[in-house]
Amino acid sequence: SYVPQGNLIVSGSIRENLAFFKTNVSEDNMIEAAKTAQIWDFISELPEGLDTVLGEGGLGLSEGQIQRLAVARAVLHDSPILLLDEATSALDEQTELAILKALKERRDKTCILVSHKKAALDFCDKVFHFEGNQIFSDEKCEKI
Repeated sequence: SYVPQGNLIVSGSIRENLAFFKTNVSEDNMIEAAKTAQIWDFISELPEGLDTVLGEGGLGLSEGQIQRLAVARAVLHDSPILLLDEATSALDEQTELAILKALKERRDKTCILVSHKKAALDFCDKVFHFEGNQIFSDEKCEKI
């Protein structure tokens, strides 16, 4: 599953946006994915919870909330690889690290993280950085 910096939220319920063409998704799995993405507390406080209707493009949500919904949607799908491409750029460091910690604890997914934030990269098992047309590995590059 791929989560870019900018995410697609369609007009419909949070439930529909999380499932996003995936059928037979249990509510328990949605809640687990939302907790992993640090968005469940927000959803659970809404009067309609998962059935809250969102406007096109996530109208009424912050960019950080949209990013967390997109991460939850990606976690919910069965892909063994999760590619986060600046997917947490709108989040504060504490929330971002909580998401990364929850993702790292999952054993069912390999997470590839593209980020310019050193704190996020410090969470990774391996770091690769690019300079020109070269790739360097296993260095926590201070330039990042």
